Parts: sequence; C-alpha cells; structure tokens
Amino acid sequence: MRALEKMDNAPPFSADLPPITTSAPEPKVADLRPLFANDDRVCADIHKRADAAAAWPSYEMTSALAASGRAGWLAMVDGKPAGFLLYQDLGIEAEIIMLAVDPAYQRRGIARQMLKKLIDVLRARGFMQVLLEVAADNQAAIGLYQQFEFALFGQRLAYYRRGLKRIDALLWRLVLGETGTAR
Repeated sequence: MRALEKMDNAPPFSADLPPITTSAPEPKVADLRPLFANDDRVCADIHKRADAAAAWPSYEMTSALAASGRAGWLAMVDGKPAGFLLYQDLGIEAEIIMLAVDPAYQRRGIARQMLKKLIDVLRARGFMQVLLEVAADNQAAIGLYQQFEFALFGQRLAYYRRGLKRIDALLWRLVLGETGTAR
C-alpha cells in the first residue's frame, strides 16, 4: 500500500522530460585497431580456429598482410584478439580478402561491427562497390552479407576443398555508389 501512496503523491507528468527513444545506436562490441604486418601469426591463429579446413599458414598470412593496397582491422575484446577483417583497395572498388572471428567470440556482433566499419569507410572515400567470396556452406556469413544487402552475382564451382569434399564459392557485391571517385 505504501508504494501506491508514493505513486499517488508523485509529481505530475512534465513535458520537459526527454523523450524515450526506441532505437539505440549499435553497441561497440570490440575495439578495432588497424592491422599490421606483424599481426600475421595472430590472424593465422584466428583463421585456423574459425575454419581449420581452409586455414592459411602463417607465411601466407604474412604475404597477405604485406601486399600493397591491403588494409583492415583487428578486433580486440578485453585486450585479446577476437577477429580480423582484411580488404584490398582496388581503386574504385574494394574486395574483402578475409573476415574471420575466433569461435570463442562468434555470435557477438564482431563481424557485423567490422563489416559496418568497412562499408562506412569505403562510402566516405567514394568507392563504387565492395566484393567478396564466401563458401556456399557458410550460412552464418551469407546471412550477415544479406543483412547488409550484398547481392549474389556469381559462383566458382568446387572452389574450396573440405577434406575430400569440394564446396562452391559464392561471389557477392554491395554497390556503394555510382560516381567512382575513390580516394
């Protein structure tokens, strides 16, 4: 009864109160920092844990990170590497070379955060489109790309190897703009 008495004695509603918002900004899940060439082992380890069948050895990751026009981010959660995104600047378009999240950190929005940052950066720089390929059996990644409105535009038959099994690569594209004024 006392709680009701307090409610009865509450001050009347004031129009001066801030409005209640129904949409909040997307939460920051991880700290993103630029990838460096010396992140090769960290990235190779994350990739191996995320997809052991397709994992690149450390020396290939070294080459991938050091290649001209490559950039990306390493996602850190509580000071620990959780995932990475590596892309290639192709002038007026970009290609995602690799996006991987350690299984211990998956389903937390880290891939979404990195992909959103990439799209925002590319749009701000005037890129026309971003391209990627993904294994046809990677439903989680396909779902993420569809949420960002990537469109399927091709496939490479039997491109990936999973033991004795061959998996198609699906080619996806997100159109960012029409101008082609990248830089």
